Amino acid sequence: MAGRHPESFDGAMLSALAEHAFGRHATATGDGLELGWIRPTHLFDTDFSSESGVTVGRFTYVALRVDRTGAPPAIVRSYRMMEEAARLADSGREFLTRSQKKEAKEAALARAEQEAKEGVFRRVSATPLLIDWADGAAYFGSTSASAADRLTTLCADTFDISLVPAHSEEVAFRIAQRLGLLSAFEESAPEYVAPPPQGAAGFDTGALDAHDRTYLGREFLTYLWNLRDDAEGLCPIGGGKEVEFVLHKSLSLECERGVTGRLSIRADAPATSAEARAALASGKQPTKLSLLAVIGGEEASFTLDGRQFTVSGLALPRSDEKDAAAALEERFMTLRLVADTLDAMYAEFLRLRLGNGWSRTWSGVRAWAMREVASDVRGPQRASA
Repeated sequence: MAGRHPESFDGAMLSALAEHAFGRHATATGDGLELGWIRPTHLFDTDFSSESGVTVGRFTYVALRVDRTGAPPAIVRSYRMMEEAARLADSGREFLTRSQKKEAKEAALARAEQEAKEGVFRRVSATPLLIDWADGAAYFGSTSASAADRLTTLCADTFDISLVPAHSEEVAFRIAQRLGLLSAFEESAPEYVAPPPQGAAGFDTGALDAHDRTYLGREFLTYLWNLRDDAEGLCPIGGGKEVEFVLHKSLSLECERGVTGRLSIRADAPATSAEARAALASGKQPTKLSLLAVIGGEEASFTLDGRQFTVSGLALPRSDEKDAAAALEERFMTLRLVADTLDAMYAEFLRLRLGNGWSRTWSGVRAWAMREVASDVRGPQRASA
């Protein structure tokens, strides 16, 4: 959350949720959407008369329901073609006049609008939202930018708060500010693991957006990959503590220079594959990778998007709590611990990245990247007598 925000949930907020519950105003946005809050039980639960189920420990737990009511463009286009064909057949002419085409279009739109009102095209979705007022953090169950925009709008209308997506640049800015490294953050430039590949001679680094520092997230993923190979998968998180992790299931790489393209690998250990090592040496760096980490003594797995800094496919350990409410609160606290740990891992990377010894550290990373492919290309050697 940006700016001032409440530090706890209260009755006024409960009333605000009720005021902005789904269907409360029966209004739709200009793009054919209806949206509003529901309780996390089912799609039709808009009863915000009590905090039961909405307040879970320190958290507020609700869901954003979005209904798309408008007709898809392909259907409107088909209706228009049908109307034009009918008018052409009735007229006996070879072509329709401009006014006839206008009439056909208006008739198609009217049909689509009427069917939309009847719910013919309605598509329903609900996405959970968890708000930790004490930390000023919101955890949303979607990585869609359009869904995040709708959430931001509804939160502003409901709670008068401003949500700011915590992508890699935004999080890096906050961390750099806290560490007193803001100048180094502002002066940073992208790093690459390999020289420009053949065909990239004309690549203009000056064409890059000077204000876009989401490359720090990509470099963070490269850093983690290097730690997995050269530091036995131990990532420092400050205070002398470390997080143990492995890379598993999936790995996506992309050439930041836009020359050698993209590569996605799905395997039990994708980062150890010959394809991944060759891609790294050709100048590709990871944009997404799956992690299995030991956090708080328990295993948690998820896929991290380096640029957006979004987590998907999060799998948390099962709770031993018998009480459903207690088990849910424990799960939410574990989610918060995962988020805090990920931020701590990123902070330790940024401490290096924006520090004085970074060039030496990155030289080691580049040597590691080229060493990996070199060892793969050599293959088995014949012993000489």
